[in-house]
Amino acid sequence: DGKLLIGVCQMKTSLKNLQENNLVSIVAKYNGEYYRIEGQADIQSSGKYFETALEKSKPPLPTKVLTVTINEVFDLDKKEKLFNE
Repeated sequence: DGKLLIGVCQMKTSLKNLQENNLVSIVAKYNGEYYRIEGQADIQSSGKYFETALEKSKPPLPTKVLTVTINEVFDLDKKEKLFNE
């Protein structure tokens, strides 16, 4: 679906900020390389994405899930866009 799911356990300030501005920029490391993911986050406490987050999580279990619609992926090591919506 082009979504990144992030289980929410303790992110009170971040959730408040996301309610005011849902644009996100996330840096992640995968196989030794760094990527920047940009998109729009939606906070959910039910539905298929929330259920998927619960199934894939270990305790403490999330109370909500951030569903990030990915707009851009940038390889920080190679300094190039890999995906742009």
